[in-house]
Amino acid sequence: MFFFVNNTTTDKIVFFVSEDGKDWREHNFDSENEGDLEKSFEKVLQIEKIKLGDVEGMAVRVGVGRFTATRLACTFANVLAYSLQIPVIAVEGDDLGEIVKKLKNTQIGQYISAVYSAEPRIGGINDK
Repeated sequence: MFFFVNNTTTDKIVFFVSEDGKDWREHNFDSENEGDLEKSFEKVLQIEKIKLGDVEGMAVRVGVGRFTATRLACTFANVLAYSLQIPVIAVEGDDLGEIVKKLKNTQIGQYISAVYSAEPRIGGINDK
């Protein structure tokens, strides 16, 4: 099973799941805090009746959205990729068509970094 997580919206986490890269199933969850990402992932596994060992690759939406949410999603995917020895990629768009092909061509052991749309604004540090 291949996963694509979009954690870029303020109050929503979206997981897409596919066996073949053609038919993607979408799962939407409300998000109130950073811990919701792992809980949502666990719910997807339960709903889809997938074991953790069945995960073959993970893609993460980057380039837009909240700074912390983007970093969290990348870290989460990197931890899964390391633990399960699966490929992980960062995606700057929502085109699901090429994700599995890219994952299959990605070497295991390569990890992703978050990409942001602007400088982070953390607690007013960057405010003028």
